[in-house]
Amino acid sequence: MEKADGADSGHRGTDHGARRAARADRPGGQAVREGCGWIQRLPGPAYRLALPGGGGQETVPPGDHCLRGSSVSERLGRGLLEHFEVVDYVVNGEGERPFAGLLEAMAHGRPAPEPSDVPGVFGRSVDGRVLGGGRSQLTRLDDLPVPDFDAYFQELRECSNLRTILPQVPVETSRGCWWHRAHSGRPSRGCRFCNLNLQWRGYRSKSPGRVADEIEVLSRKYSTLRFAFMDNVLNPARMGAMFEAIAGKDGDLDLFTELRVPVPRAVFSGMRRAGVRRVQVGIEALSTPLLEKMGKGTRTIDNVAVMKRCEEFDVENHSNLLLEFPGSDASDVAETLRVLDFVRIFRPLRIVRFWLGEGSPIAENPGAFGLSAVRNHPWYRAVFPGELAERLPLMVKTCRGDRERQRKLWGPVRDAVRRWRRDHDAWKRRFPCLPLLGYSDGGNFLLLRDRAVSSGAPKTYRLKGISRELYLACDEPRPIADLLREFPSISEVKIRAFLEDMTKKRLMFQEGDCCLSLATHENIRRFCPPPPG
Repeated sequence: MEKADGADSGHRGTDHGARRAARADRPGGQAVREGCGWIQRLPGPAYRLALPGGGGQETVPPGDHCLRGSSVSERLGRGLLEHFEVVDYVVNGEGERPFAGLLEAMAHGRPAPEPSDVPGVFGRSVDGRVLGGGRSQLTRLDDLPVPDFDAYFQELRECSNLRTILPQVPVETSRGCWWHRAHSGRPSRGCRFCNLNLQWRGYRSKSPGRVADEIEVLSRKYSTLRFAFMDNVLNPARMGAMFEAIAGKDGDLDLFTELRVPVPRAVFSGMRRAGVRRVQVGIEALSTPLLEKMGKGTRTIDNVAVMKRCEEFDVENHSNLLLEFPGSDASDVAETLRVLDFVRIFRPLRIVRFWLGEGSPIAENPGAFGLSAVRNHPWYRAVFPGELAERLPLMVKTCRGDRERQRKLWGPVRDAVRRWRRDHDAWKRRFPCLPLLGYSDGGNFLLLRDRAVSSGAPKTYRLKGISRELYLACDEPRPIADLLREFPSISEVKIRAFLEDMTKKRLMFQEGDCCLSLATHENIRRFCPPPPG
């Protein structure tokens, strides 16, 4: 192996035929695998070689260097081979079958296999050209073995200052995103800012029983109750059964998962019984026209409903509000501010700024979003020498567009979210164990209590008879047409007047012709499973 040369850092001038021959002479075909996730763009050996005056030959373990992971798919992986001769192979996309195929080729007397020998692997030809690629994925995720974390837990045991850590173990129930899969071949569909699925093709998920069994095995083996689902999105057709299967196992689990709306109340209740205590929901915006621009395929009222469910079932909501999306306008800001006035009773969202990622639909078609001059982000110059920071395909991009206009446009929302956090913290200090907007059911009447007050007693509202029934009927987003059919004895004028009054008092939320009650049930029995029979 030759040391990369400063700003050039490429493989020009290298005799790749001689390099392949030298690798072929190594008995046994030793392989060195390096994982590349979102944070670790390059493994240590390649990184050191890229730096001027770097560690040199002695810093690189002997063997064929193969990179795999989410940040080395497609152009990102090809670019590494084109600029770092220390890298011999890159797994493109899902890694199990390609990497196993590469090892098998090396074990059968071919320690320097041609890239075309193994589907799903990039490599170099004798003359230095990058060849190969493609994808080679598992058909059934249930065929995967249970992950082995022995080395990690052994290290914890050996480090005295780490022995008290209660680690959170990752669990994978699916790969890919069914929303993107549903619109494959149409890059303008799906979440337009998202590049989380560069390594997958299509969407696959494990069976509910397999997921529950895997968690049980890992919990008993490593004496842990804390697990985090690594999925980009759970399978909506299997969610209910999966959490029911998990809840049927022994153990008081502490689970984290990401979600996509809508999430029906029955499914959310099952999640809580299974042990879900923290979620990150793909909320992103509180304006349906803006959600449409983002390609989310969701509605604001569904986002509000899931925030309500988190409050009701005491689940920490760590979701984001994405600001400064290209092409967003004053009407998007105005609608967001309007909705913020309704959701102030729920846990505040976290503000994040739009960033442009390699492989996202926006990066693939920037002109459609008013962006131009897309290139690697300048911060990479602190890591990569010379022109390499410009030439190497990297994950985070910068561009020209309306960034400054967007920053000013969304200023009022930033201020409103800061006030939301301040007020919410103050209200929860006064009422730490109660919802800020809750109700108690008296059978033929409801008592609603609004505790989002700076001082004094909560505001109390009493709904009797048909008013109670209408309010409870909107526990999940309901079209007004459904209410008219469900309550035929009540005129449309009276129903709409009731809904308008509740909305003015911020006790309900309306979007178009859909309405949602905002108060959550305060009775602890909502956590309890129904009695048998």
